[in-house]
Amino acid sequence: MNAPFNLAKIGKKITICFGPNKFVVYLENPITAGKLIYDKRIIAITGYDPNNIFIHINNKVIDHEELIGAEDQKLTLTTLSHHKGAITLREVKEKLKIMAGCSFHSQGAKHEKWKNKDGKIFTLPRHVGDLGYGLLSKIIKQAGLEMGVSKFLSAK
Repeated sequence: MNAPFNLAKIGKKITICFGPNKFVVYLENPITAGKLIYDKRIIAITGYDPNNIFIHINNKVIDHEELIGAEDQKLTLTTLSHHKGAITLREVKEKLKIMAGCSFHSQGAKHEKWKNKDGKIFTLPRHVGDLGYGLLSKIIKQAGLEMGVSKFLSAK
């Protein structure tokens, strides 16, 4: 399997900014943003779990499934800690009720069970702390919504 990017200045230039650090990679072919940040070299540079990284282009959060590399681009990476308070579990529950027609089903010691409009059961954690990007993405899909995290977060 080929690496998703190279450092040999072949392809489209992708400048990645992470805090005070800036590095450049080159993509021979467009890939998803998620595939790029899940590369072990990017993980080594950032030191963060990719599930907790948000990717921005032109100050707009993009989904991990969005294609990048069709043109030279600048990506800014931020961690979930930069987005603290962006959405609470209570807000997630309200959005799931309104946007997906989900309803509370039952609860255990650390999780709640919810039912989507098709009757399928999924869980929501009740632990303290923010939900990671990956977990929120899975919850959105299990709820039956066909959208990424950034659209879910920005929906009113």
